[in-house]
Amino acid sequence: MSTPTYPQDPPERYIPLSQIAVDLQQIRHDLNDERIIELAATIQARGLLEPIGVNELGKDQYELLYGRRRLIAHYRLRRPTIRALVHQIGREETKTVALIENIQREQMTLSEECDAISHLNSVERLSPDQISTRIGRSRAWILRRLMVRGLPQDLQDPLLAGDLALGAAEELGLVEDEPTRRYITAHAVASKASITEIRALIQAAKDQQQIEPAIQAGIAAATSTVAPAVIMIQCARCQMPQALTKLTLVRICSDNCRETTATQTNPPNH
Repeated sequence: MSTPTYPQDPPERYIPLSQIAVDLQQIRHDLNDERIIELAATIQARGLLEPIGVNELGKDQYELLYGRRRLIAHYRLRRPTIRALVHQIGREETKTVALIENIQREQMTLSEECDAISHLNSVERLSPDQISTRIGRSRAWILRRLMVRGLPQDLQDPLLAGDLALGAAEELGLVEDEPTRRYITAHAVASKASITEIRALIQAAKDQQQIEPAIQAGIAAATSTVAPAVIMIQCARCQMPQALTKLTLVRICSDNCRETTATQTNPPNH
């Protein structure tokens, strides 16, 4: 597939929202998103700082290329038109241009960035260097996001959830022993450990080859059945401490009997 080309300075127009093809049901779902509410408040106060991008399909017909959150914010503000850069590109190039522009302009999550870079690389057949030139990011930035999908699942999950930093995941990805990696990852997530601390834990695991048996022993100890403590009670006759299970319940008929028992000076041996 050839590298897509499109005007670097497309004309700017005010486009009616009704003429832009979007999923209205999804837009209605997103209207109460906190990020949309904050963006709408900013647009209300300062105006739209960056226009959205649309592709012109025909007379009064457009499809959204980039700027979805800005468009939804305009729906929330009930504005009839929005400022847009109007591209004229082929349908086969639409997704490529949209991805490139979104990476450049939008605050995407790491998962969205990885999906976009993966699409440009594997589907659009753009090399890391070509992607780097197109979106204005370093080659290392591109390669790190291509690397994420190759990480073990136990690292991908906390990483894409925002519980683990990308640098930390890269360090942990070098740990081949899965139980050790899972143990250090769980500790790093729970304690919000820095990369320096994670590196120290990894080095400690390398220095101590018995870490896996130690982990298993700790789990076994935590789940084992602990024998109940022996309860000791003083015998009423000999006054010596005895295990509760060895004492016999004695029924006494009256206060006189209890007094007699209490005044015995030579109790029999047990």
